[in-house]
Amino acid sequence: MELKHQDRKHSDLNHSDPSQEDPKHWNPKHKDQRDRDPNEKDPKHQALGQPGSPHNGSNTQSSMQLGSMQLGSVYTPSPQRDVVYAGSTPLAPAATAKRPQVMAPPTSEQITPRQAKAPKQDSTPSFRMHLRQATRIDHDRSELAFAAFHRDPAQHLDWFLACQLSALEALSATCPPERMHSAALLQELIAALYQDCEARNQTVVALPQSAQPALTGLAVDYLVLGSRLGTEVLRRRLTQQVPHSPLPLYFSQRDHGPIWKDTCAALDKVATNSSTAKSIVEDSKAGFRLFHDAATCNQMVHAS
Repeated sequence: MELKHQDRKHSDLNHSDPSQEDPKHWNPKHKDQRDRDPNEKDPKHQALGQPGSPHNGSNTQSSMQLGSMQLGSVYTPSPQRDVVYAGSTPLAPAATAKRPQVMAPPTSEQITPRQAKAPKQDSTPSFRMHLRQATRIDHDRSELAFAAFHRDPAQHLDWFLACQLSALEALSATCPPERMHSAALLQELIAALYQDCEARNQTVVALPQSAQPALTGLAVDYLVLGSRLGTEVLRRRLTQQVPHSPLPLYFSQRDHGPIWKDTCAALDKVATNSSTAKSIVEDSKAGFRLFHDAATCNQMVHAS
């Protein structure tokens, strides 16, 4: 009997009569389910987009009969709504929406010079730059021999003039004048130094013939014109140090710009790896040694 009673209670839970339900557990939200016709479909299970569905995408009024309750709704699409239900008509985009702008590729006339690729430039240095780098140590060594003059130009001016005369006179004997761009300038500088040394009673020590090798014309041009560029700097320093004293003729300004331009153009035409380039480099080193030897020989005379 107890088992049958339990089955009875279980059966009542599954097929309970609403009128016999405990009022304590009655929920008014379930009233529409009790009053609805058992043969009527649940509106929650209606197909989307069917007539009477609140999601059919139209602005018409629809109603449904839920027992004794009458429900009516009006659906108005909104531009802000971004959900499209299955079976409904897609919403038109808002009138204020901006479409992405599609840019056409630039034409050849619209490409600026900065956008265009520049042609590759040859990174190989010219022979003139190579010559400067290859003789850097020899140049610095000869400049170091004149360190006393650079520290105090006015005090050691006479000695400097004697050294320059010894070096340039030896340099002029290393190459025939017709092979040089600077032949006329070189003779002009030697003549000015003779006058300066005579005016100062300066003794000049000539370098021995064994110290005067045969040099190429471009090497001599490079040494002579390079020394003139340094002399311009020294002239300004002397002017500041002894502003009221006349400068030696050797420091007079001379127009060697065209000669230097021709020499640079000739050096730039030389192939860096050629035998001519090698000869110019070696002869320039020998020429720097002439200036170093001139400074050493004349220094020894004045020190005694």
